[in-house]
Amino acid sequence: MNRQQKLIVKSRSHRPERWLTIRVYGNILYTTGAWGSESVRLSDANPLKESHVDSWMKDCAEHGVTAVLWQSNCGGTVTHPSPVFPLAGLPLPPHNDAWLPVWGFLGGQVRAFDTLTVGIAAAHKYGLRLVYSLCLWDFVDSPFEDSIFHPNLWMLSRNGEPFFGVPCYAEPETQELMLKHVRDVLDRGVDDLAITFFTHVQHQGTDRPNHYGFNPSLAEAYKKKHNIDPRQRSFDESNLASVIGDTYTGFLRRLHKETSQRGQRLIACTTPDGQWGWGGSGGQQLWDCYNDSGSMPVIAPNCSIELQWRQWVQEKIVDGLLVSVPPADSVIQCQKMRSETDVPILLWRKVDPAVTSDQFSLFEDEAIFVGEKKVDGYVVHAMFIWMKNAPRFGDYPPKLWHLIRCATGENSVHMV
Repeated sequence: MNRQQKLIVKSRSHRPERWLTIRVYGNILYTTGAWGSESVRLSDANPLKESHVDSWMKDCAEHGVTAVLWQSNCGGTVTHPSPVFPLAGLPLPPHNDAWLPVWGFLGGQVRAFDTLTVGIAAAHKYGLRLVYSLCLWDFVDSPFEDSIFHPNLWMLSRNGEPFFGVPCYAEPETQELMLKHVRDVLDRGVDDLAITFFTHVQHQGTDRPNHYGFNPSLAEAYKKKHNIDPRQRSFDESNLASVIGDTYTGFLRRLHKETSQRGQRLIACTTPDGQWGWGGSGGQQLWDCYNDSGSMPVIAPNCSIELQWRQWVQEKIVDGLLVSVPPADSVIQCQKMRSETDVPILLWRKVDPAVTSDQFSLFEDEAIFVGEKKVDGYVVHAMFIWMKNAPRFGDYPPKLWHLIRCATGENSVHMV
């Protein structure tokens, strides 16, 4: 039995995996009191301490979480030292002037100590796995003058206009930059690496369907495959998304080589039909469709990609799939995928603090099904759970913990 088969057996023969997202920058701001009240003054905020991070992990362990999904990015910056990406905070500007005071405060907190190192130690202290969330398409605040991405490394339009925020992974330089960051993260001792959908560019820009994806390397790949240069002639939109997906699959091969040689899992996000994209109302509608049971976009996103999960599984370049699927039929869709694969299927669900009761009831249903081992795991994408000073969201943490408990198989009762 090889390493990957052992991972599969472990996942499917025990209780389902239960992950909770920790969005580091937001949790810092709520934990310290910098966020949460309209009357708060940053001068009254409490400095972040290592004990705060410890308390996050303790809470997770006590409520049935088995792994934390550590989301360290903050729109083109990170909340821990990196050999590639800058730390959040000044001197880099925030995405708007209103953020300036908070951005400066956040920068001071993430420079007080290495949050990732402390997070790993705290997670392991309480028997949790720390899964590093790699948000490959969340660099919306990176078009600084000293951005690590040259303009030609973003997704480009036919006339060379860059889609700031969405790097082109067909470019070798983009891959090398990201691999340098990933190697550093993996060597720190995270347990797994998960590629996640989260990005601030999901609805960025006006509607320009399939306006991006014409980088020279992508155009040449399209021409080689379909005998047409899409920059000069009409093209098939699904074929372009497929070519972009081909280059992304190639990058996954390189990522998996890094994780497998260190004994860590690579878990990649996808949708059941493999459709995804960013930008414009089409990008937002796509997000709403898969997370809120909305309808498929009438207008295509500004840039689209085909997520070739069946090929990933066949080539054994992923060790699990993180699936975004409409809650109304999420379990059925995940079970179909499960029947086609031999890797764990983890159902990803964003739970907003203002979630409606009807929507939350659907989330409860799917969490209960996970607890019955009909799916291999449940990943709760929380916003900022430690909202100590946000009374209007006082029921938010209990709701999240309730979903986790449902996914353990120990609780099959809906909240009243």
